Amino acid sequence: MSYKIKKNQGLSLTFKEEFDLSKLFISSYSDNKININNINYDFPICIFGQKIFEISLKDLKAFTSDHIKYLNSKYFSLNSSYPELILIGIKDYNSKDILRLRDISEKNKIGLDLMKIGQASGTFNFLTLEKRDFITIFI
Repeated sequence: MSYKIKKNQGLSLTFKEEFDLSKLFISSYSDNKININNINYDFPICIFGQKIFEISLKDLKAFTSDHIKYLNSKYFSLNSSYPELILIGIKDYNSKDILRLRDISEKNKIGLDLMKIGQASGTFNFLTLEKRDFITIFI
């Protein structure tokens, strides 16, 4: 399956891979990629349920409230439910990033967690095992 989701608000998603839920596990990571089932995915990527997408988001500063609306609608169109959380894994961030994302999160009424890549990878694996509805972005 190969398709591209239309660009909106300066953001586009390009389908890369789909895994059975039981095989969706991040086994290793570095500052610019993760490994799932012996396949490396370079950042930036976005994961909706079992689907992995390349995302046109180059850095955290570019992430906006409009992007959350877009991602929520695309998640709903693929999963028939809305995500309860957006998990963002990034190499470095600062307190300004946290405050800005907290405001975006509150405005859109969705949980938003910003973590270092290693922490986000572990959290992703845990939330996947719990079969939770969430979006993960690695930048």
